Amino acid sequence: MPDLAYQSDLLLTQPWRLLTAHVVHVGWVHLVLNLSGLLLLPVIFPCFPNRRFGVIGGFSAVLLSLIFWRTLPDLYVYVGLSGVLHGWYFAAAWHALEIQQDRLIAVILLFGLTLKLAYEVFFVGQASAAWIGAPVLTQAHLFGVLIALGLSVVLTVISPSCVSQSQFSPPNN
Repeated sequence: MPDLAYQSDLLLTQPWRLLTAHVVHVGWVHLVLNLSGLLLLPVIFPCFPNRRFGVIGGFSAVLLSLIFWRTLPDLYVYVGLSGVLHGWYFAAAWHALEIQQDRLIAVILLFGLTLKLAYEVFFVGQASAAWIGAPVLTQAHLFGVLIALGLSVVLTVISPSCVSQSQFSPPNN
């Protein structure tokens, strides 16, 4: 699906690539890894509101692509969901702390995510590259979390009422 991938020289004439690049994958293993992470999110954080999930996902995808375009001029092609996925996990943990549910899980996840990002920044972690058959853009993970942090703060300030609405799972009666 090369018509959907991030391709730096085509972004101005084909802006849909800012969003669609994050749904295209290198191959089946890459897709399965990202989908597994996506499917586990509501299991780990069932109280993460659908509205926040959508807002953070959509804005993160576009903002990630724009950040790549501005800060990584040598990056020509990019595909994958992992940057957005890292952001979703951060935002879900943030939300759990905010509503004071699943706090232990949230703290453990945030600690683990911080360690993973630090490892990738300092040691240029490429362990998954062998699995997916392509280099991993670890900056996407860090940028995804930073974008989710900013969006989570904004959403907390402007829309505190959506904290407990439209959760992944139906509320218990």
